[in-house]
Amino acid sequence: GKKTKSKDDDDDEGQDDESLGFAESVVKKLEKARRDCGRGRLSNVRRILNALLRQVNAQRGKHLTDEGYYLLRLNVIYLQENL
Repeated sequence: GKKTKSKDDDDDEGQDDESLGFAESVVKKLEKARRDCGRGRLSNVRRILNALLRQVNAQRGKHLTDEGYYLLRLNVIYLQENL
């Protein structure tokens, strides 16, 4: 027989898709920052890291646990301070 989905199933899948989208966005920003850093485009790197920090702040408690939030936030700040 055909399996039916409950409203809760749909909500869970939506959260997984959104979480995956958030993770992919973080990875893309970090990859772009790495490329720009290698090319000496430090102003671009700073802009990307600032955008990433805003995104991380916005996702705290949504797609980021407190532990994930602090880990990402502290690492982004470390990168900013060591450019």
